[in-house]
Amino acid sequence: MTRTTDEKVNTVIKHNTFWYKDNTFEDNYEAHITALKETLLVLRNQVQNEGLTKGLLNNLIAEKENGLKVLLALTGISNEQFKRLITFIKVIDDEELSRVSCRDMWIGEAELDETGITEWKGFSTKSFMVIV
Repeated sequence: MTRTTDEKVNTVIKHNTFWYKDNTFEDNYEAHITALKETLLVLRNQVQNEGLTKGLLNNLIAEKENGLKVLLALTGISNEQFKRLITFIKVIDDEELSRVSCRDMWIGEAELDETGITEWKGFSTKSFMVIV
C-alpha cells in the first residue's frame, strides 16, 4: 500500500521537530558574534605589538563592552563558571583564598546584602575588577 503525499506530510508534522527562523534574532546574534570577533582581533594585535600586560587586560575589562566575555572565552571559562567561582570565594570566606583572589579589591560592603552575598548579574562586574 502506497502512502499519499498528505499522509507523508502528516507523518512529518506529527513526528519531526521544526526549527523556525527568526531573522531579527539571527541578525542581532550575528552582530554580537562579530563584535566579539573584532574585540578578539584587536586584542591579538595589541598583544603582538605591545606584549601582554596587566594594563592591557585591565583596559580590556574596564573599557571594552565585551572585554570580560572575550577574556573568559580565551581562558575557556564560561560565564556561569565565572559567577560560580566568585560566589564560591565569597561564601567560603577563607583568608588565604581571599588574599590570593584579591578579594579586598572587590565590591564594597555597601553593595552586599545582609548575608554578605550578592549575586553578580550579567557583566556589570567589570567596573569592580582590577588585575593586580
